[in-house]
Amino acid sequence: MRGALPPEIPLTVGKVAEISTGPNWQRLVLTNGTIIAARLLVVATGYSEAVRRAIGVERVEQSKAHSLAIEFDLAVSPQQFGPRSVT
Repeated sequence: MRGALPPEIPLTVGKVAEISTGPNWQRLVLTNGTIIAARLLVVATGYSEAVRRAIGVERVEQSKAHSLAIEFDLAVSPQQFGPRSVT
């Protein structure tokens, strides 16, 4: 998936040190000091609990060793978000 990103989309890999969420903007601070602010934050932490707990998302295990995928559509076009929407 990372390799499929266009070259103009920045890729940042790091560990989250701090996270804050709000109705309009989400903000991550990485352990290396990098700050990422975005309108949409997608949390994909696998079995890691710290980030999920920090934002109050509960993990509900329905069936062991199975995955669940959720898809959603935004009411605005991707062009309205700009390249920083992919973080």
